[in-house]
Amino acid sequence: MSDNITLIKIAQEQATQAGQISTIMNHMSDIKKNQEGFQDSVQRILSFLENDNATGSKGIVARQGIIESRISAIELERGTEKTKQKIYIGVATFVGGLIMSIASFGFKLIFGK
Repeated sequence: MSDNITLIKIAQEQATQAGQISTIMNHMSDIKKNQEGFQDSVQRILSFLENDNATGSKGIVARQGIIESRISAIELERGTEKTKQKIYIGVATFVGGLIMSIASFGFKLIFGK
């Protein structure tokens, strides 16, 4: 009879272990599904960041580069316009001063004062 009790205990332990193994396998399956979901999410994020050669659409990284070059061009254009304005003001001031100097010199020649 003691052999029967031992066999029953062994069978019960095996049943318990089988249940534990089943639980572990279910958890591993859940982990794998979560990992696949995470990988899908990463792929989706990368699809937004990188160019899509199939559709020809630009990714966020490429768009950022385009925006930066446009901003640089606008800043350069504005800087060039401001420089041109300063040059025009400088030339106009010089010409105005030259005219005033010539007029003053001419006035002194004519009226001798």
